[in-house]
Parts: sequence; structure tokens; C-alpha cells
Amino acid sequence: EMFEKEYQEIISNNNSQFLEQARSVEIKDVDLYYTNETKLDKICKQSTYQDLSIEALEEYTASRNLTIDVQSDLFRDHLSKIGLLQKNEDNSYGITYACILLFGKDPELFIPGASVICKNSRINPPSVNTVKGPLVLIPRKIEDWFKTNSQIRYTRESMVAKEEYIIPFDMFREGVINALVHRNYEIDSANIHVDLYETEVIISSPGLPASPITIDKLEKFTAPSYSRYPRITYIFS
Repeated sequence: EMFEKEYQEIISNNNSQFLEQARSVEIKDVDLYYTNETKLDKICKQSTYQDLSIEALEEYTASRNLTIDVQSDLFRDHLSKIGLLQKNEDNSYGITYACILLFGKDPELFIPGASVICKNSRINPPSVNTVKGPLVLIPRKIEDWFKTNSQIRYTRESMVAKEEYIIPFDMFREGVINALVHRNYEIDSANIHVDLYETEVIISSPGLPASPITIDKLEKFTAPSYSRYPRITYIFS
């Protein structure tokens, strides 16, 4: 499965209903998926397989225990079956926006807002770090940034003092993963922003919740499980 176990649990728990649907349609609905070309697909239409990161693709195959050469036709066929490539009539493959976001060497060339802006506001002046690259590799980069810049305190709950982050890492991680998976990438000039303070972190994600989810339902914890981008959620599961 993709990424660290904790990441898998967060995505799976928050999207269990959707993931069941995604797995059931991942092959049979591929043709239907491409009958309505999206704005993002049109933006990425000129991309090629050479625009994908071998490192990111091999991260995916390793996490799924797939012993397939990521540059082989067999692997391309696999990506086609899960909706990340479009197989054309001449047996060539078109690259989808989800594939570029997840595995692209430089997704920002096609979707400028794909990077994440991380700001450490604990210091004056604040330091800013732009996290770029394939979506599948971004969580660990942000984790490294958080652990480098967050304030640590010592607990005395046992005979030996232990270090812990003042901002709980589990809370931070959940917010970042949800932003990456659920933000509106069609607002392609806007970025996710992560602002780190002494005792809080503010994560800003472009776009309103996708219908049928509303802010009111989110505040009341009555929002249904729904993903704006099913292929991205599926890869993170």
C-alpha cells in the first residue's frame, strides 16, 4: 500500500465509503471517465511519459509490491486500467492530469499551483519553503520540514523525559494529506499554504468543498465521504 502506514490509515478512514466505490469502478469505468475530458486533462494533453518521475513511479510499484519495470508497456497498461493513462486507438498512451500531479517530474509546468508553500512564522522574518515535485513524494518532504521547524517540549510522564512536538504531528499530518487529496486543482494558480506558528498551524487549501459537501456539513461533522479526484485518493489509499 502507498506511503507510511499512518498515511494509509488517515486516507482510508476518512474516505472508506469512496474507496469502496473507486475500487469497484477502477477498470470498468475507464472509458466513461474519458468521455468527458476535464479542464485539467486538456492542460496536460501535451505531456508525455518522459514527463513522469521514475523515482515516483518506483515508489508506487514498491508500495504495491509490483515487480514491473515502470518503463514497460505492461506497467503503462496497468496505469491505464486504474485511469491514470488513456490508451489511444494507435496503442499510444495519453497522460492524464492525475498522472502528472501524482508522478510528474515537474507538475508545476502544467498546473502552476501544484506546489505547497510552507512558511515558518515562528521566526522573524518568517522563512518560506516551496515544496515541489510529484504529489506522491510531497508528504515526506513536508514531514521533514515540519520536524525541522517545529518547537519541541519535554514530557515528564515517566522516569525518562521524552521529546514531543507542541503541535501534535498526527493532527498536522491529517490536515496536510487531506489538503493534498481534496483541494481544487482547477484553481491552477493557487497553492496550498502551510503556516507554522508556536502553538498552531494553519493549512489553507484552494477552493470550496466539492458538492455535495458543504462548509456547514463539515462544521457539524455530517459531511458525506466524497472525493473530488478519485484517482488521486485511490493512489494514496
